[in-house]
Amino acid sequence: MIKFNLVLIIGMFCSLSFSYSQNYITEKTASPKLREEYNEGYKLIQKEDYLKAAKVFSNVLKKEPRFLDAHIQLGLCLEKTKSIDGAIEAYKNALKIDTLYYPRVLYLLAVQLKKKEFYSDAIYLLDRYISISKASPEALAYAKRIKEVCQIYLLSKEEGYVFKPENLGPSINTQNLEYLPCLTVDGETLIFTRRIGEAEDFYFSNIVGNKWSIAKPIIGLNTPGNEGAETISADGKTIVFTGCKYPDSKGGCDLYISHLKNGNWTKPINMGSPINTEAWESEPSLSADGNIIYFSSDRKGGFGGSDIYVSYKTENEKWSKPVPLPKPINNEYNTESAFMHPDGKTLYFRCQGLPGLGGYDLYISRLNDMNVWSEPLNMGVGINTERDEGALIIDLNGKYGYFASDGKLAPGIENYGGVDIYRFEVPEKFKPQPVTYVKAKVSDMNTGKSITTDIQIQDLTNYKAFNKSTTDDDGTFLVCLPVGKSYALNVSKDKYTFYSEHFSLNEVKSKNDPYLLDIKLQKIDGAIQGTAGTPVVLKNIFFDTGSSTLRNDSEYELQKLIDFLSRNTAIKIRINGHTDNVGKIEDNLKLSLDRAKAVYDYLIKRGIPASQLTYKGFGETKALKSNDTDENKQLNRRIEFEITNN
Repeated sequence: MIKFNLVLIIGMFCSLSFSYSQNYITEKTASPKLREEYNEGYKLIQKEDYLKAAKVFSNVLKKEPRFLDAHIQLGLCLEKTKSIDGAIEAYKNALKIDTLYYPRVLYLLAVQLKKKEFYSDAIYLLDRYISISKASPEALAYAKRIKEVCQIYLLSKEEGYVFKPENLGPSINTQNLEYLPCLTVDGETLIFTRRIGEAEDFYFSNIVGNKWSIAKPIIGLNTPGNEGAETISADGKTIVFTGCKYPDSKGGCDLYISHLKNGNWTKPINMGSPINTEAWESEPSLSADGNIIYFSSDRKGGFGGSDIYVSYKTENEKWSKPVPLPKPINNEYNTESAFMHPDGKTLYFRCQGLPGLGGYDLYISRLNDMNVWSEPLNMGVGINTERDEGALIIDLNGKYGYFASDGKLAPGIENYGGVDIYRFEVPEKFKPQPVTYVKAKVSDMNTGKSITTDIQIQDLTNYKAFNKSTTDDDGTFLVCLPVGKSYALNVSKDKYTFYSEHFSLNEVKSKNDPYLLDIKLQKIDGAIQGTAGTPVVLKNIFFDTGSSTLRNDSEYELQKLIDFLSRNTAIKIRINGHTDNVGKIEDNLKLSLDRAKAVYDYLIKRGIPASQLTYKGFGETKALKSNDTDENKQLNRRIEFEITNN
């Protein structure tokens, strides 16, 4: 392989502000005989006989090494015959003689060096070309694009990332076309589009052990028309997809929505205005909580041919007017295939108008706490190629990306048909924010039957509501929680006690295991009629170590208790304080009593009648767990309430 050391070459080049020497020959100054030989070579170029032309120019240069035009033409001929090393040598020789005579040689040499992966050298030459060339704006713009490509290659090379796509196997991929994958948050179900002939239908597969089950068509969603480009909610119970040429469509392709009820998908409904228009709407991506939808459209009012739009679910379950995401995510070119990761902050998409390797490249942009999008970042070599890239999704943990390809990615890549679904390990810099999830089932404590309840999650880091929803008919819910914060969960229903949970993710950098909860709510009626209630642990009441002063982050839970007592004025509760076994027994008893009284006093000050309240401290006498671990001790340090019958 040719070695190119830019530092040494620069020493041989002239300064880019003036000619190194005027002691050379050009087409105009060559002798008649030498010019005649040169013109023979040029005629061969016009006939596209580059091999013979190269020999002619080589012979001319043996006679006159200072013939600058001959060096340039030789480089062009060798470039055409795929002799990269020879072309580099010819262009180098031309630049040694004079860099200002034909500045485009800087560009030509840079392109050849790019092919040999000398990206830093190519970038240097392109910068020089752009700074001194008087070429057309179009030519300079193309040179800038080549420079951007070199920068992407250089960064990927320096980071040492190796792109190793893995075919998902014959359970998913067939001799037909499989593409546009989407994944449930728990990673257990893959949904994708399979094309057989001209028909596009949905298929699904479940993970069994470490293998995907044989994919089956989705009953209830597939029609004689074409379905594709789908997104599924975090809990796997809502799907939004693209339906084209449906009888009720507003345009060629519209977005449709369906819900999973009792194991079956409901009849898809056109999402209507303002989501759908007479233009093209496609490629939806639901946020983890289902309250935000991103999609592609070429409607009027955007920046380019197609743009990514966002719409928010309103309080009356309608959707707000979609607006295009700002520049530079959208631009005058096509921007499509949005995928919002369950972290709610990391957006992956494909675009034509940003620095990239091919027509469509894949990019990442992050939404900060001020709701400002970061500058899109190209996802690098391997993930991007010099061809058009398609849609990409990333799993919850940010470990794997899933995409469709014809398999022409690298030697030895398995392929079962025209297009298959693959996965690859995501480079560290393109990983989303770590996320875990809460998956729960709520039931009646006495009957065991599923119940529908209100779900609220509070971000205890900034005291803002994080999520509000209801459980499904089967009493289940799933909520994603980005790590780095702490959250309070409240599950409530009229005529029932409530349930609270605390998720301490403030100092957590990753969490591979989700929270799986079996929540049982106690009906109030029995306690009122004479049966004492089961204690309800208030997991979001906080005190500093050894203190009975309520911390500010307890206010959310305390307000929930106030709301509960205000709605149920006929009940009476006792507030119970408990500790672990660290310290003296009498000290723990006093601390537990003082903490229970602190909650009692807080409720009294906020208008709860004293007739509804009593309090008691139990110290370490009623431990929930053995005090043998820090985690168990934390469970034993608690405030709870129970409904009393006196």
